[in-house]
Amino acid sequence: MISWSDWPARRRPLISLLAAAVIGVVVATLQQVDPVLSVLAATLLLGLCAEALLPTRFTVSDDGVRIDSVFRRGMKQWQII
Repeated sequence: MISWSDWPARRRPLISLLAAAVIGVVVATLQQVDPVLSVLAATLLLGLCAEALLPTRFTVSDDGVRIDSVFRRGMKQWQII
């Protein structure tokens, strides 16, 4: 079994900071309009940007590849031909 972690935000911190700032501005603006909408927007935007902002762990085993992150968990099994 092989396992590693990837965190794109560590490799490109300025782009990640810009994305986080845009999310913060959108959420702060929506907070003034509707607090529920701001929570939904924050969840949606973080979910869409999670692969670029948050660390992801990959594990390769005999069964397939397992992907674990904050918003995404799954197993891609090997196809037997």
